[in-house]
Amino acid sequence: MGLAEDIRSALLTFDAVTALVGTGSSSRIYPDAFDENEVTMPAILVEVDSDDPQNDLSGRGGLRIGMVTITCRAATRQGSVALADAVLGNGMNPQTGLRAYAGSSWDVDTVNSIVTTRVPKGMGTQKAYWDTVIELGASATEMT
Repeated sequence: MGLAEDIRSALLTFDAVTALVGTGSSSRIYPDAFDENEVTMPAILVEVDSDDPQNDLSGRGGLRIGMVTITCRAATRQGSVALADAVLGNGMNPQTGLRAYAGSSWDVDTVNSIVTTRVPKGMGTQKAYWDTVIELGASATEMT
């Protein structure tokens, strides 16, 4: 399973996340880009910024380092921050959120940044989304 699929699958197991964005194939967790015309909020965007194989002298092979950006979009600042908290800490169960994620093939190693911004919906409008953007560092579990 690739990095984006592993992160999306993990998010679908977090009760605090699915309570906000839905479950299964109808969940509002998108790969690569929001469909600006159809986004029901709140919603999550999972983007893989890099997925690079690494040289490894241990002889086991399979080491990969990746960077992931997760955008938590909502109609309000509070909603966006609450969704980001659900992603990172899974509500009141922080050891099961992405902050402590160890997956079947990928592990989240670092939370590099968390930034909340207001994003205008279009030119000349006062309407806006709120995005909380989380940048994560991840590494692949090496094959033995």
